[in-house]
Amino acid sequence: MLATPSSSATILRCLLMMASLFALTACVTVTEEGTPESTEVTFTNTDWKLQHVGGQSVDSDKYLQAPYVIFMDDGQVTGFSGCNSFMGRYGTVEGQFRFLSMASTRKACAEGTVELPFLTAMKLTVSIEMDDDELVLLNDKGEALAIFRASKSQ
Repeated sequence: MLATPSSSATILRCLLMMASLFALTACVTVTEEGTPESTEVTFTNTDWKLQHVGGQSVDSDKYLQAPYVIFMDDGQVTGFSGCNSFMGRYGTVEGQFRFLSMASTRKACAEGTVELPFLTAMKLTVSIEMDDDELVLLNDKGEALAIFRASKSQ
């Protein structure tokens, strides 16, 4: 039996509709209810909140803005040291991780801020370690200078 033009058009429309439905369902991702989405923490473009510096815990609640650092993909670094904002670059020099060409605002800081230990830790850093959501700045003896945790507010 030969197909008539109207039956060919009907078949074509049905095929197009089926292909469209298939394409739409292929784009939908269904997650199991109650299963949290996992977000992989990366070194760059992550808001790293300061947890420990100079051997002491950092109480983020005592700051209007918690001390943090963000490493950008292009080698830029920016952050807040507890009193002043800072910016600069990061990279390797003779095989060691370094903060380079750093600058900061120059506000007067109250007693007891972590600014000086934080900036000193950055100056003495020669390597870093990252384990899941924790970032550690290390000195030339492999000792921890500062410990950061990836911010949950990303």
